[in-house]
Amino acid sequence: SEVALDALWRDVDDLRRLFGLLALIESPLAPEDSDVCVTMREFSTSVLMLALQRFVRPIEPSDWSRFMRYARRIRTLSVLPADDERIRGAHVFDEVARTRTTFNILPKLSTLTWTSELRERLRSSLMFMHENIKHFAVKLIPSDDYPLSVYFQEIPLRMPKLSTLDLRFTFPVRDIEANLCELIAALPELQKIVLPKFTYSAKIIEQLSASPSIRVIQFEYYESQGSG
Repeated sequence: SEVALDALWRDVDDLRRLFGLLALIESPLAPEDSDVCVTMREFSTSVLMLALQRFVRPIEPSDWSRFMRYARRIRTLSVLPADDERIRGAHVFDEVARTRTTFNILPKLSTLTWTSELRERLRSSLMFMHENIKHFAVKLIPSDDYPLSVYFQEIPLRMPKLSTLDLRFTFPVRDIEANLCELIAALPELQKIVLPKFTYSAKIIEQLSASPSIRVIQFEYYESQGSG
């Protein structure tokens, strides 16, 4: 029933299950194929290919029509470290980004959590962002290929109505202090911010005190939050 489907898909924490609505996901080589390798170089290449997963066939518009029947029910999406193993490599993400038939693939999503441990995967979170998201939590991992300063610019552009922002990181807050202050200033509806325990600084507090809607400033001590 529709009610049962609403309950089943309201909260999603398995990205492979979600993308599997489009088409089956599997590795390009079957494990038994690796024994045909006759050199160490060939074997290494096959192992790498085994680790990179992709859709078994090209995604078609009809797949997206089926996907959207379920996507419109999703309110919360959590992309966790477990997804780093469930979907390996960038092929699946690239195919989703290339073939999607609408900019907002989860139009009713209101809460997005992105705690992948893979630095190269942070940018993939952009495909789920849109103006209806109110709560956002993310693990920040610096990358030479994609600066966090650019990512911080994307957040208010794509999610301007954020009311809760939860930032998790292990590097010193001074590395992003100026960009973080700019991010806070660009989120006028921000009511709650959660930061690692050692991110208390005069500039950040000054910026938060100037925010028109801020109600809660929370410094977390959990290991998963990082230290800052």
